[in-house]
Amino acid sequence: MRHRVICMLLLFFGLCMTPVHGQRAATGEGSWRSAPARAYLQVGNKQVAGGFIKQAELALLDSLIIRYDHPEGPELTVLRYELILVAEQGDYLFFDIQGARIPASCRAQMQAMKDPIKLFIQPLRWRALQCFEQVASLVLDIR
Repeated sequence: MRHRVICMLLLFFGLCMTPVHGQRAATGEGSWRSAPARAYLQVGNKQVAGGFIKQAELALLDSLIIRYDHPEGPELTVLRYELILVAEQGDYLFFDIQGARIPASCRAQMQAMKDPIKLFIQPLRWRALQCFEQVASLVLDIR
């Protein structure tokens, strides 16, 4: 029994460390696997990873993208995330979004909110390529 458990653990960790088909193996600094995965918000034609967006750009919010900082890194599939919009007077809107795209109904509610100041996005589920991979939350100021 003990031998079987050890073999299962070795198999599990071995599968997590093997390169994905079509990608080169991780061989140091030049590999996309050494770069961390990062969340980006698609706003119109640009991708935002932090800082601020204008209130008028809330209508242009399209989707959440998770990819590696390395140019050869693949884009990861987003399955679920939480989006919270906070207003100056303390009101907030909370959306639990399935998939990467932000629905039009959510965008309409965000546009109708008066004096929004912050947008929080917490990626909850995505198809990771490496074991135990984490992606930081995205916080944007709204001006």
